[in-house]
Amino acid sequence: MTIHNVFGCVKLKIDGFDTNLIMDSISKCCRVIELYMENETVYAVVPIVKEREVISICEHRGYSVEVIARKGVYPYMIRYHKRIGIVAGIVLCVLGIFFMSNIALRVRIVGANSEESEKKIRDLAAQEGIKAGAYIPSMNFLKLEARLFELSDDIAWVSIGHSGSVITINVSMPTIGVESEERRIPCNIVASRDGVIVKADVLVGEFTSLIGSAVKKGDLLVSGIVENSNGMAYYRHSIASIIAEYTQTITLEQGLYDADISDSETFYVKYLSFFELDIPMTAKPDMSKSYIVAERSEPVKLLGIALPISVKTVEYTEQTSKIKAYTVQEAENILYERLESYEEYILASQEIISKNIEVEQIDGIVRLMADYTLRGDICQDSEIFFK
Repeated sequence: MTIHNVFGCVKLKIDGFDTNLIMDSISKCCRVIELYMENETVYAVVPIVKEREVISICEHRGYSVEVIARKGVYPYMIRYHKRIGIVAGIVLCVLGIFFMSNIALRVRIVGANSEESEKKIRDLAAQEGIKAGAYIPSMNFLKLEARLFELSDDIAWVSIGHSGSVITINVSMPTIGVESEERRIPCNIVASRDGVIVKADVLVGEFTSLIGSAVKKGDLLVSGIVENSNGMAYYRHSIASIIAEYTQTITLEQGLYDADISDSETFYVKYLSFFELDIPMTAKPDMSKSYIVAERSEPVKLLGIALPISVKTVEYTEQTSKIKAYTVQEAENILYERLESYEEYILASQEIISKNIEVEQIDGIVRLMADYTLRGDICQDSEIFFK
């Protein structure tokens, strides 16, 4: 196949008296693609740009000429030259296919151990040119892999590739493992707070205090350095439960006037998102007010295939603030409810021996103070560092 077959050629049927003369004339006129004779009729295939010239030669010498066929892209486009929409549509489709096949429509992260890590990797990749809308042939994946290693200490291994218009970043991230019993770090146990020891259960280590003795925060309770009968010292990860009694004071406050914030009117703003560009379709509300913002995005699909176009809806819920007044009794009730929640959740692992509650009002504020005597575990690990 020659270039003339692609861009255009014409097949002519020529009848006359001297067939050799007309074949010689056509051969001298232009480069003939094909020239032969059947039953005293000459058939010639010439470039379409030479059609008029060959027809003129034949007619000048008195031969009859008939165009049998035209082939190639150019004749096909000429046939529809008055139908601009069809031609423009074909051209746009060709350009669109070329464009979409070389533009990244999606960047996929595989192997990230959290949403925060995935966002960090995506941001780092975007800085280096790996993002939706980027030109794929211009990406240097090897260079970008090395760059990701430099920019993030959390990545242990990375591989970047693409399948069609989807860029895939495969990463391997280090995980935090739990040390086994045999590999635990040697440690002592110290007091996490001031108190009086009432009970001690030591599984591993040497108890260095006495039942009934008072200790301060940071005092050594169990030593992880244990000597055997031969005087040899061994390092151990101390394990113990040291129960002590201690005091704790909780102070809670509630104002007699408080701001009551509630949801008011909700506004919806729509955007047409093309790659990473958001084009607003509706006006935003008055941004001088306070809002809770939530957004959702719905991709546009064609024949079940998600396009790089989506409709994003941003929901603005206006927050209104009103001053709410409380009586002293109402404020006290709120404080008692908060104290009850504190005991239920914060002091759940501790035994309440006694408590003393005092309530006072100062300058429009009701203050509750609760003095507790508690009983609980005061153990705190303290690593042993050695050379």
